[in-house]
Amino acid sequence: SAINGTVTRNLVNYDNTIKGYFNTAVFESEHKWVQYEKNPTLTRTMYNKAKTLGIKNVRGHTLIWDRDYMSKPWKDNTSIPQDIAQNYNNKTYLDTRIENHINAISTDYKGQLCDWDVVNELTNNHCMTELYNKETLAQWFNWAKQYDPDATRYINETGITGTGDDHLNRFCAYLDYMVQNNVDFEGIGVQSHFSAACNIEDFKAQLDRLASYGKRLKITEFDFNKNGNLQSDFTRDIILLSFSLPQVDGFLGWGFWDSSHWLHNAMLFDKNWNLKNSGKQYVNLVFNNWWSDESGITDENGNFSKRVFYGDYEVTAKYMGHTVKKTVSFNRGDENEVDIVFDTDSFEFTPAKLTGRNYNFDNVSSFVSNTDFVAGGAYPNISQNIKISG
Repeated sequence: SAINGTVTRNLVNYDNTIKGYFNTAVFESEHKWVQYEKNPTLTRTMYNKAKTLGIKNVRGHTLIWDRDYMSKPWKDNTSIPQDIAQNYNNKTYLDTRIENHINAISTDYKGQLCDWDVVNELTNNHCMTELYNKETLAQWFNWAKQYDPDATRYINETGITGTGDDHLNRFCAYLDYMVQNNVDFEGIGVQSHFSAACNIEDFKAQLDRLASYGKRLKITEFDFNKNGNLQSDFTRDIILLSFSLPQVDGFLGWGFWDSSHWLHNAMLFDKNWNLKNSGKQYVNLVFNNWWSDESGITDENGNFSKRVFYGDYEVTAKYMGHTVKKTVSFNRGDENEVDIVFDTDSFEFTPAKLTGRNYNFDNVSSFVSNTDFVAGGAYPNISQNIKISG
């Protein structure tokens, strides 16, 4: 989910929602160019708080939002500094200033963000992009990779909501240029701010078209500015669609509480922290239908297999009173296997527990004559069955 400065107010319900409902966060404005240069301390405070609350992944939003202050006077905003607006016709100045900006913020968060929205809303915000014949796009994405190579680089776009293809066509013209000119990027973000319901099949067709570029897709800013059953049912359908498409590997809402939402109409909670019907749909899908909680006993070879949903898991194995836990991720395309090894040096076997049973030890050293039988030490390369008698 998107979070904002509210996270610094230590509101119990706000913090508990982040902790209990999400594994990924994005800051609404605090990573944007102007906002970050004004107050990098706030951004760092928010990041640290999000990690303290258990957020695994934080997205960076956004390096460049190429808004137009050439055809209109500059005014204070989150994304374009005044000196950029004053130097649109000085490409050398722009290149130096933009590279320094990307270098500074990427270095500050190098290795700490899962993604960067390198460019935001390009279809309607392309002042420098068009002024310099789109050549800036390759520079911006290259600098993003140079200064934070581990972050997945996205172009993030609004206006793709299943209701007509005019905006999508113009966006795809930029994607075509980027592919044809070898602009190096990995992901396409689909904001998904819905002001009205659409035919789900039409939205799916738009996502399929974007998927044809072979990039990762992510729903980055979902909200739906309606109420009641319509909000609930449409939210359910959009989440179901996103989950069903293999090319979509993430879903973020743009806020979760009405009192801290740009439209005062968030997906999860009303202003009094009552879970809305749309929030109940989210909870049911994520924490019931798509939540894997399995247990069982290994076979004679020590193997245990279950089909589970992709995601992050805590795997616990128990044997002879010993417990080993591992945190693992199961992802599409991976082998999705986890090996758990018990340290037999720490095992103690008492006669009372072992009398009359057969045990196979792949590596055996010696047994000492005291109250416990201990397997340990420098094991010879043998395998044998041992029967313990009291």
